[in-house]
Amino acid sequence: MIKQRIARGTLLNRLRELEESQKNKQAIPVLFVDVEEDGRLWVGKNISDKHYFENMFDGEAYMTALPGFTEQTKVLIDDLLCWPEGLYLPSDPILYFTDSEKRSDFVCVNTDPEKRLALYIALIKHVLETAETKSALPGFDTPALKDLIENMDSMNIEQLVEHYKDQKWFDRTIKI
Repeated sequence: MIKQRIARGTLLNRLRELEESQKNKQAIPVLFVDVEEDGRLWVGKNISDKHYFENMFDGEAYMTALPGFTEQTKVLIDDLLCWPEGLYLPSDPILYFTDSEKRSDFVCVNTDPEKRLALYIALIKHVLETAETKSALPGFDTPALKDLIENMDSMNIEQLVEHYKDQKWFDRTIKI
């Protein structure tokens, strides 16, 4: 008998939560983040609703302050202009720790993996030198970036480009 009451109570609580979420008609289901050719970063509900930011920290502050932003809001990030496919390293450092001008440098060299990686390494070194704390740096907890930090001084650019062309960095079960 007690088990049935608990189950009913749980179901009633879930039903109330569902009713509350349905009442929130202003809930934002999806937000988009994109990088333009000039390096500008924008956040919006659609392509005609763009709000520009210098970095992703400012963009995140804007998103979380929007009425209707919830934990269920999906954030779709299109970073292909500043970090296209081909080198499997996180683009987070570019989005968070550069401004539009520096980001445009990545856009300009997005077809040259060696130049792109040289810029990326310079950025990583700068962030590590200037960061007050090493914890909670966006993207710095990924296996590929940890590996790059370990190898960037012992390998040349050509070797590093070849090393990070492999998609193994997406599979967290592979031991490095």
